[in-house]
Formats: sequence, C-alpha cells, structure tokens
Amino acid sequence: MAHTKSKIATQPETLLFPLRFRASIQRVADPIRVGDWIVGFLPEDFSEENEEEYVFVPGDLSQEWEFDRLPVEWLTSYLGLVREQSDKLGSHFPASDTIMRTLVGSGTFREEDWVEEERISKGTVPIGGRVRALPKEVSDQIRRLNVRGGKRVYLLRIDDFWLEWRLVESLALLAGSLSQRHRIVGAPKAEAERAWSLLEQLNSNSLGTKPGRLPKLSQSRSLGDHARTLIRDVVQRAFRRVFGNPKTTFRFGLNDGPSLVLAGRSLLAIAYLVLLRNFARGWKRCKRPDCQKLFPITDDKRKVFCSQYCGHVESQRKNRRERRAK
Repeated sequence: MAHTKSKIATQPETLLFPLRFRASIQRVADPIRVGDWIVGFLPEDFSEENEEEYVFVPGDLSQEWEFDRLPVEWLTSYLGLVREQSDKLGSHFPASDTIMRTLVGSGTFREEDWVEEERISKGTVPIGGRVRALPKEVSDQIRRLNVRGGKRVYLLRIDDFWLEWRLVESLALLAGSLSQRHRIVGAPKAEAERAWSLLEQLNSNSLGTKPGRLPKLSQSRSLGDHARTLIRDVVQRAFRRVFGNPKTTFRFGLNDGPSLVLAGRSLLAIAYLVLLRNFARGWKRCKRPDCQKLFPITDDKRKVFCSQYCGHVESQRKNRRERRAK
C-alpha cells in the first residue's frame, strides 16, 4: 500500500540575542510656519560628509544616543501631552508651536520629510514612490530664503504631526484590546477601523486624493475572518511605512558579548520601537477620568491606574463620595 508523505509541521527558530538601540536623529534648524506647513532647514554647520549632527531623544544633548532600554515612559508621557493639546484644539489642528518645539528639541519627526531643494524648485516633492505638489506659498518662502546648492529642506504638514501621534495611540490600544482577549469583532475591530482611517488620511495628505474606504466584507468570509485580515493589514501597513528596511549592525564586546544595534533615524521611529516593545501585551488608558494616560499592560490584571498617584486620587474621591452619600 502506497503511503503519501506528509509535511512535518515545524516551528520557526527562536534566536535569543541582545538588541540595543541607537537614536541617530538629524537636527532641524529654524523651523517656521508657512500656511498649513512647517518648513525647517539643515543646521548651518552641517556637512553632508559628516552626518554626526544628531540630537538626544528625549533630552538636550547634541549627540548620538545609544541605549539598552526603550523609553516607554517618554512615549506614554508624550502621548498624554499630545492628547491634551489635541483635545484643546478639537478636530482641527492649527497650532504649530508644539510642533516647532518638538523639532528644535528632538530633531527629525519623520525621515521622509527631508527633501532636496532641486525637487522643490521643480514644483513636486517625491515621497517614496509618490509625488505631491507643494502649495505656492511654501515654494515661494523657500526661494526667498535662497536655499540652493542641493541642500535639503524639512517639510512637515501640521495635520500630519497630530495624525501620526493619534495613529500611534490607536495602535497601542489595538494591541491592548487584542491581548485582553476581547471578541475580535468588538473592540479590536473598532480600533483597527480607526487606525485604518488615520492611515488613509495620512496617505491622502501625501497624494492629494480622497481617503480610501474600509475594505468591504466578502461573502466568502465570516465577520471574524474579515476583522482578523483588517487588523493584520493595518498593523503591517503602519509599521512598514515607518521602519521600511531598518538598519542593524552587529557588535561584539568582550564584556557583554555579541549584540545587534538597531538605529532609529526619526522621532516617530523611536515611538514605533517603543510601541513594538510591548505590542504583545499592549496598552490601556488610566481609569482616572482626568488623566487617561496610556500605560503598558503587565501581568497584574488588577492594575487600572498609570501610577500610584492616580490610584490615590481616585481612592480619595471614592471616600468623599461615600461620605456624602451617608
């Protein structure tokens, strides 16, 4: 009797290897607001032959930053500040002071925002495989400042800054809802749809087209399968657009042995590295109504506040409510 050979199911190999991180983020000089855009420039002392002009993230030192632990607290605090600011601004984001302070203090927000001047003079700015037209007022401002010699100019749409941070927040909450085993067609699907809309708006800003619609449910798929596909596509699309082909280098030290060093070249890339660090568990919001800060989910399922301070404040409020009720 003939027997057919069946493939043996194999598990992917797991490699335990120390991973270190480096923030090599280019400084942005003299950012100014021009209409709905922020325009910045290379520092005057910057040399294309020596690109060691980096900033510390988060911090103030003009140097390359290497670290073993990702700055989780920095991300959650920064998202809290951005959320507070965007809530004040409403659905439109006219404020630019926050963005300019971020660029001056932390450097490049997105790598793709650096553009060669000659591209601007031609009237179009290529972003990856895409092309977008710049408003005339932006091009005119760059000409008035006489940026020449193939130098790069930093161009960031104000709306994009806020949309990017909202997307980071949405992905963090999506990871949290997945890790807490909510029904896939409930909270995870709703958060994935929000993230999809933010991605489409960012893409629309680059292309100058209308945002795409959510993928329709196929008759051949169940609602659960449709939700899983949507979540997978949203997460892959979001991380790939920021990381692309990440640069890693091998290093060997006599004291600490071999390790890989992963470089983040923008503020947003560092944020996504922190996001990836805890993606298996995700994040959730602080239960204190006037805080709402995100914090990483841990093994302690009882933790509902981001800090002891918030827990103490809510405990005091609960005691006061109980005394008034009596």
